[in-house]
Amino acid sequence: MIPVFLVILCFVTFGRSMLVWQSYQTPIPGTESQFVFYWKSIHPFLAEYDRKVQLIINDRKSPQYWLQTNTGGRHHLNLYIVEIGNKKWLRVLDEFSEFIVDLETLEGHSVGRKFGKTFIGPPAEGAYWSYFWQDNKPETIEASIGDAKGTYDPRFEKPGKFLGTLDARTGSLQFVPVFERPEEHIRTQDEQAEEMEESVEQIVPPDRREGAPASRWTFR
Repeated sequence: MIPVFLVILCFVTFGRSMLVWQSYQTPIPGTESQFVFYWKSIHPFLAEYDRKVQLIINDRKSPQYWLQTNTGGRHHLNLYIVEIGNKKWLRVLDEFSEFIVDLETLEGHSVGRKFGKTFIGPPAEGAYWSYFWQDNKPETIEASIGDAKGTYDPRFEKPGKFLGTLDARTGSLQFVPVFERPEEHIRTQDEQAEEMEESVEQIVPPDRREGAPASRWTFR
């Protein structure tokens, strides 16, 4: 019992600072880029992690961009290439976060979706950030991503070309390319929000839905 007690005491005292970052690097198929995934355990017993991503092209490195904290255990993360004109973006998607990085400038953006509309915002400065929707009507919806106003950007409404999966479910992190395993669908925030709203409608009487506050979809 003493070792367990000491682990808990140290974690409570020092928090996340006592734990070290680990990393995994893999080439991005069809590009000259390397993708680096960083993770750090944030719980002494449960599979919960802070995560960051980074791109490396030759001798250039992007910042380490924060993804939202994974509070759901071991999971998988999909990588896509989105081609827009003569530019290419890497799209990173899991059930907690969506992020895009310009493969030329290495500039990254947080992504939020609602009613099929896509909004981008600046990278987060930490693990905890949220999306807030200012309205619940497709024609008037606006978004805040983190501490900044989200910008509507229809260029990223298409999912892009699936490259492969960064999979941690087997216990050891590995990249599995598309030719070894087909895409496993990951629900975007838009899809998760729709499911949540449908479940609320099932339990909220119709007379109480009228005049309800604007939709708010928040991630940790």
